[in-house]
Order: sequence, then C-alpha cells, then structure tokens
Amino acid sequence: MMNIIVSSLSRKDDHQARVTYCNCLKTEAYKAEVHSEFGKLLRDLNKSDAPYALSVANRLYGEQSYQFVEDFLRKTKKHYNAELESVDFSGNSEAARVNINSWVEERTQGKIKDVLAKGVVDSLTRLVLVNAIYFKGNWNKLFKEIATHDVQFKITKVTLQQNRHRYIK
Repeated sequence: MMNIIVSSLSRKDDHQARVTYCNCLKTEAYKAEVHSEFGKLLRDLNKSDAPYALSVANRLYGEQSYQFVEDFLRKTKKHYNAELESVDFSGNSEAARVNINSWVEERTQGKIKDVLAKGVVDSLTRLVLVNAIYFKGNWNKLFKEIATHDVQFKITKVTLQQNRHRYIK
C-alpha cells in the first residue's frame, strides 16, 4: 500500500494525493509540505483560464486589540492567501459580523449572504477563519428541457423554495 501512495506522490501535479499522504503521517517533517501542497492546490484551482468558474477565498478576522503570532499570520498568508483583517469584536461585534458576511457574499457572487447569524460572534471573539468557495461549471451531460419542471422543496421545516428539477434521460 505504501508503494502505491508514494508512487502517486511522484506525479508533479497531484497535489491532492500529496496533501492526503502527508496529512496521514502527522509528523513534524511533513507539516511544512502539507501547507506548501495546499498552497499549490489553491493556486491551481483558482486559475483564470480553467473551464469553470472557481473562487476559493480565505481570510482571518482578528480582534484588533489582540496580538497574533506573526509566524502563524505569515504562513496563512503564504500558503492559503488568508490575510488578517483587524476588526473590533470587543466594541462592535455586530459591525464585524456584517463586514464578514459582506465579504463572503462578494466572494460567492451573492450566493451566500449570511454565513454568520446574529449572535455567533460577540465581544469575547478573538479570531474567525473564513473560507468562501464559489464554483460554477458545466454539466458533462446537459439536462433536457422536456425533462425539467418546477417543484417546491423544503429548505427548513417551514421554508419552501421553488426549484427546477432536472433529469437526464
């Protein structure tokens, strides 16, 4: 089994296999490689010439009065493109929450509007790590219009939403 895993690591662009392998080992020697491979994977996924639209956006929101470890901030920026934005959780956690939600909504083309509900962050919050992913791609097999119709489905126990059901025949 180990030979199969190691041989898959020899492929230059197989970042996912390398990250999985290194993550399973959980040794100090591979921690740096895991971060590096995640960084490469994120850069590959976010290519502008890809046949899909994908935006992987990461950000740290930290309490402005709190001192974060510089090495941690440097690594999150280098490998995950996650910069720290200082916010005032202590004095105005609601404004910080609205700021975070606006950033996520912008990065997801308006698909995710309120990632943080009221009350999720408060004056004791020190750090929020946000990962927003927007993906839009084409189906391998397109849905036939004749096999498509509108139906209602439940989002929650009480909320219904109209949605177009698509079928492949």
